[in-house]
Amino acid sequence: MGLFTHVRCCYRLPDPEAQIFAFQTKSLPEQLLDDYEITVDGRLLHQAYNTRWEENTDAPLGCYLHHENSRWEPVDFTDELEIHTSSGEPGRGDVWYSYLVEFDRGKVLGLQHGPNHGIPLPSPPLSKAITAR
Repeated sequence: MGLFTHVRCCYRLPDPEAQIFAFQTKSLPEQLLDDYEITVDGRLLHQAYNTRWEENTDAPLGCYLHHENSRWEPVDFTDELEIHTSSGEPGRGDVWYSYLVEFDRGKVLGLQHGPNHGIPLPSPPLSKAITAR
């Protein structure tokens, strides 16, 4: 599975219902669960922050890593970014949403549907506990 990055897309998508979705990507060089945004005018931003390490014996791993001074910074990215997610209605299964966004120096050049866009995803099987009523 691995780590990924979160992407919020405010740039106009071809599927209006997907505009509010939270997306993931593995197309960026760093996969640290950070937050990125594609703005309405097509700029790629990263939510940067400073980190502070705090040793604490009560913490699950013996320490905390604090994010401080959070701010949005432009990203000079030139490549293709694939963003994807799934969404659906209860009882009807999920649908895969995938987009390929082409960037040049941090600015959107183009956007199109990505691999497997629009395919229905199999519904997870009901657990035996639910079906054994």
